[in-house]
Amino acid sequence: MSWNPKTLVKAAEKAGVKFAVDETWLDVDPYGSGFQPVGVVWHHTASGVLSTGNMPSLQWCRFPGQYAGEARACHIVVGRDGFLQIIAGKGAYHAGAGGPMKVNGTYIPKDIGNRYLIGIEIEANS
Repeated sequence: MSWNPKTLVKAAEKAGVKFAVDETWLDVDPYGSGFQPVGVVWHHTASGVLSTGNMPSLQWCRFPGQYAGEARACHIVVGRDGFLQIIAGKGAYHAGAGGPMKVNGTYIPKDIGNRYLIGIEIEANS
């Protein structure tokens, strides 16, 4: 079955959490139809004392530059207040090389975890 990015929106709606979706969330697709998620990678953004606001890493996650080219650094950013910002619906560069591993019955080969895992970045105060 092919991945439907709107699954992220439906999951947020079903959970009853407050969220927003970037206008450009479907514009970047580093893998074409090669993104077929079977699991999730949770990241904790360890912000320093100078990081202020609810989502200090949001702009970097949207536009990580040389780290990921045009791709996003994750799919969802969770603010310090629990608000979700959905920034990507297709592939993102967040899981590093990833693999080899087995997730939910799917074998993820060495170095291509980004094609199989949804990335969620969670903001913190320190």
